[in-house]
Amino acid sequence: MATRFDEDNCNAQCRSCNRFDEGNIQGYRKGLIQKIGEKSVDMLEIKKFNICKISQVEVNWLTKYYKKKILEMKKLKYLVF
Repeated sequence: MATRFDEDNCNAQCRSCNRFDEGNIQGYRKGLIQKIGEKSVDMLEIKKFNICKISQVEVNWLTKYYKKKILEMKKLKYLVF
C-alpha cells in the first residue's frame, strides 16, 4: 500500500498483458526501467513491503493536488475528456 499514491507506480498497460498474461511482470518491469530508471524501480520494489497509513488531511491534500494537476494537463491538452 505504500506505493498506491506514488506517481512512478501509476502506469498504463495493454489489455492483453494485464488481463491475459497476468500482468506480464517481466515485460512491465523492463519497460518501467526504461521509463524511470533502475534505481527508481528498485525503490518501488522496496516500498511495496512497507505499510503506509495516511490521514484524512493527507487524503484531502492529495485530492486537491491531483485535481489541480488534471486541470493543468487539460489546459496543455495532455488529457482529452
